[in-house]
Amino acid sequence: MSAVAGAIGVDLGGQTACVAVAKRGGVEIVLNDANYRETQMVVGFGENERFIGEQGYVQLKSNFKNTVVFPTRFLGLTPDSPLLNEEKKWLYCPLVTTADNKIAFEVRYKGEKRQFVPEQIVAMMLTKLQNTNRKIGITHNDMVLSVPNYYTDQERKALLDAAKIAGINVLRLMNEPSASKIRYNLSNYFSCLSLRYLQKV
Repeated sequence: MSAVAGAIGVDLGGQTACVAVAKRGGVEIVLNDANYRETQMVVGFGENERFIGEQGYVQLKSNFKNTVVFPTRFLGLTPDSPLLNEEKKWLYCPLVTTADNKIAFEVRYKGEKRQFVPEQIVAMMLTKLQNTNRKIGITHNDMVLSVPNYYTDQERKALLDAAKIAGINVLRLMNEPSASKIRYNLSNYFSCLSLRYLQKV
């Protein structure tokens, strides 16, 4: 089946991401490079390359000081955010404050210390997901991103900034409960279509 020209749906969770595409006959979850339905929200840095998703997760134990986990949890947070100390418990790499008063992950990459703000790390994840879409013939950059309903305007703006860095055109940010409801209704719709088809046969 070939993909229709509609947007890709991406569920960016705290620990994993899931990509779905509308195809003729229904909505299908896109498998990642490791043939999993979900991709780990992990970005690791080595001497010569980055390890994103499953690759980063596999190398986490041996490269934990240079690995960023759960980057979406840090979107929109500031050095004085009351949530920051709680979220820092999940980190393996140092979290620093930049000269322009932003938080950044400090890692060693290509032989030197580098600092990446959360938007840059999330952009790397989005680029990885987009490259997976390319392999199944999806060439456009339109996406619908689902976010937790508790996301503040600042967190939503940070996610849009990350998408812009990745070159992705975000058609809509959708709250997770709304996305779940649409998925449920679509599943029922296509189930009814299949049942009608079988009854005719």
